[in-house]
Order: sequence, then C-alpha cells, then structure tokens
Amino acid sequence: MPSETRLTPSEIRTSLGCCGVIVLLVIAIVGSLIIHRNNDYENYNLGHQAYQKFDCAEAIKYYEKALTTLTFFDGEIRSLAGSEKLECVAFMEGVAKQQAKDFTGALIAYNSFITTYTASPLVEVARNKAESIYSENEPDSFVNDELCKQIDEFLINDLIPHQDTNLPLVYFACGQLYEKTEFFVLANDYYELFLNGYSDHPLASEVESALLRSIVNGAKKYGSGKLPPPEQSGTTEDGSTVVIIRNESPESLRIVFSGSENRIEELEACSTCTTYYASPLFCPNLGPVGRYIINPGQYFVVVESTSDSGITPWSGDWTLESGGEYTNCFFIVKRSSW
Repeated sequence: MPSETRLTPSEIRTSLGCCGVIVLLVIAIVGSLIIHRNNDYENYNLGHQAYQKFDCAEAIKYYEKALTTLTFFDGEIRSLAGSEKLECVAFMEGVAKQQAKDFTGALIAYNSFITTYTASPLVEVARNKAESIYSENEPDSFVNDELCKQIDEFLINDLIPHQDTNLPLVYFACGQLYEKTEFFVLANDYYELFLNGYSDHPLASEVESALLRSIVNGAKKYGSGKLPPPEQSGTTEDGSTVVIIRNESPESLRIVFSGSENRIEELEACSTCTTYYASPLFCPNLGPVGRYIINPGQYFVVVESTSDSGITPWSGDWTLESGGEYTNCFFIVKRSSW
C-alpha cells in the first residue's frame, strides 16, 4: 500500500499562522498606501485652493507634503501638484526679489515667468505686481542692460503698464545707461526709439540733445571718416550763414551740428543715385538738397547714414563765417577689400 503523509495539528497551526501574518502584512501595507493616498489628495486640494487664491507661499507647503510621501497610486495628482508647485516657485522668485527691493530682478523674473507659464492664473498677478514697481519708482532706478535687451519681450508679455507713460521713460533710461557706459550705438538706438514714437513728449527736446551728444561722442571716441571743411560757394545778402548739403547717395543721411548751435537734420536718400567704386570728379547734382541756416562759429559736424549702419560716418571740424554760403556733396564710395 502507498504511504500517506499527514500534517500534524501543530504543523497545520504553524502553516495557518504564517499565512495569517502574511495576510496581515499585506493588509497593513495596503492600508498604509490608502492613508498616504488620502493624505496626498488632501494636501493637493489644500495646496490647489491656496494656488487659486494666489497664495503661493502656502500652496508650496502643501504641494511639498503631497510630493514627499511614498505612493504607487494617483500619478495624475502628483503630476498636478508638481506642475503647480513649479509655477509657484517661479512666481515667488519675482515676489522675493520685489520684497528685497531688487526691482530689476523682479521684473526680469516676472517676464520669465509669463513667458514660461502663459496660461497660468498667476500671470495677471505678476502683471499687477510689475505695475506697482512702475508706479512707485522711476525707470532709471531699475533699468539695466539685461532689462533693456528684453524690452520687446516685456511688450509682448504686457509687462510695461500704461505704455504711453512708461515706455518712453524706459527708452530714455536705456539710452542714458548705454551713453554712460559709452556704448554709443546702443544709446542712439534707444534715443531714436523714443523720438520716433514720442516726438511730442515733454522730454523730446532733452532726448534729442542726448542723441546729438551721443552721436558726437561716439564719432570722437571710435573714429570716423575725415570730413573736410565745406567749400564756400558764395555769400548771403542778409548776412546769414547757410550750409547746403547735397545727398548723392542711395542712403538717407543724418547731419549733426555741434557747436555755436546744436541741431540734427535728416536728408532723404537719392532714389536715382548709386554707390561709386571711384570718387566722381564732380558732384552729380542728382539727389535731394538740404539748405540749413545756422549760427556762425566753430562746429564739430557728423554726417552718417541712417539706413545702413555698415557705412562709415564722416566727422570733422568746420568754421562757418557770418554771411557765408557753404556747400558739401556726399556720395558713397565702396572700397575693395583686396
């Protein structure tokens, strides 16, 4: 007969005991996960409520609690908590800088936040906080190089409130910044943006003077083509001093007089003129003519193209006498690079 193996009562009890321990352990683990799951839900909901009230400092506390527990469920909730926490952290960077009176850093942080989180409900809050910076401070107190280079982004993100009031002041402040640091080309750009957009502004005459000063200082510091004194082509009957400029080039010109009188003149391009490869023997007399009555005296004069920044400007010292009529002709000669 085949042998038969039987468990003794003590062995059965031991086996059932082990199974019971395993079952209890599983129940404890599942229970713990459920508790953590419920805590995650609660912490996320409390954080989200604070987020909706724009209280990011409070929201971050709850999001961190929801994200630091060990759980294998509800990845969506953790993802939402994580994304909203990132928004709040980025937003609070601007808030912290503003509270520390680093207004430049705050505006740059708000700009970065809006660029990254365009759909966030915190965007309008960031704009409102930026508006308070403009309303409580003059732009020249917080403008710096990084901010000036982001003006276009600031405009896209609507981070320059009341633009008719604040934008010209920002342009002026950027121009002054670059003039002080002797980046005259950039200074000129911002002064021109001001004058092109806000020619009737109360500060327009001051900005025009700054532009003239910056152009002259840039020509003196960085050099330019030698501008010889103009030929005296005649005399005036009334004793006034007249300068006649002929633009025989396909580029528009800006003429700057600095001396007994300070002024900036613009002269349109010649639509039928061309660039020369050798200096013409005489003035072609094809282009537009500017006739300027000016005070007699000593001048530093700069003539530059406003349509092609790659063209070398001209500058030089002129003596203009009372009753004299002076004529100068400008054309562009392209030199071979070899």
